[in-house]
Amino acid sequence: MNRIEMLYGTRQQPNRSRHLAFLIAAMFVLTFGSDDCARSQNSAALNSGSEYSASKEPLPTKILTVIPAGTQVEVESSKARWNRLLLIATPKLDSGEIESINASIRNAATTCSLTLMATVIARPPDAAQPSAKPQYELVEVGVGYGVATNRGTMIVSSDTVAQQTGELGFFARRMLSHNEQQLRSVREVARTKDAVVFDAPSVFSLHGTHRKCLTRHLVALDRSTGQGWLYCWLLLPVSDDTAESHRIVDHPIRATRWGTQETRSIHVDANEFNFLGVPSELAMALVDLPPGTDIPWAEETTKLAGRRRLTASQLQRLAERLTESR
Repeated sequence: MNRIEMLYGTRQQPNRSRHLAFLIAAMFVLTFGSDDCARSQNSAALNSGSEYSASKEPLPTKILTVIPAGTQVEVESSKARWNRLLLIATPKLDSGEIESINASIRNAATTCSLTLMATVIARPPDAAQPSAKPQYELVEVGVGYGVATNRGTMIVSSDTVAQQTGELGFFARRMLSHNEQQLRSVREVARTKDAVVFDAPSVFSLHGTHRKCLTRHLVALDRSTGQGWLYCWLLLPVSDDTAESHRIVDHPIRATRWGTQETRSIHVDANEFNFLGVPSELAMALVDLPPGTDIPWAEETTKLAGRRRLTASQLQRLAERLTESR
């Protein structure tokens, strides 16, 4: 009988505090990952190239906007603030030491879906060119947690979920509350009218080992159609505040169409539980980036993709190169 079976199997009825300890570890991954992964780690990584010279000042950074509770997820309307669905990711514990985990834990882990949305507006054409088509603009990108309701998927918060969806259950409520706190570690790196870059701390399974990473996202808008793509890749954060770039993990960039809904596979590592059965932050890990098309690394994207700060021209160049390579 393994360690998880001892705590969560049918031979012993676990108490609520032990269940909660397991949930706290799961939260680090199911929201994006741990919020203290700015430490240096050793791994095979690409050189992200600090020699790329910036011609202008870097764009400002900020915490990524949290989508307000009550927002309808699957509504595309010019009247709605959040009118583009980028990604819905529903976690699933489906590999590793999961067989003996109590069903209430597995159910709670899949109740809330990580949701990325955007605000896109159409700029009317110049009056001097009445036949011209409108140009679209990417105003903002936001993140939240969605729950299926009788009115479709809706963004919820721990304060409002009871009124919005009814009773979630003890474990799901605690997970949602903690995940909301973790969203404060998701940081917007740069933003222009047609692209946004943000970093999310994550725990990833790399070559069979759970590692703390940053998942970098680039949201790219096609200004002629109002639609776009989400590009994701992995970084290893550096602790040196003077370093210009994080290290790039040698894993292809993933291009995903806006509106994708995925089941986010989670791997459980029993070796990350101590002798009391309490899991570490590395107990659970993502096993893949969102579904889509792989893009191999090229010289220019490698120089730009790991930079901690980006200028407008660098962001434009990076988005263009990714679009050309897709």
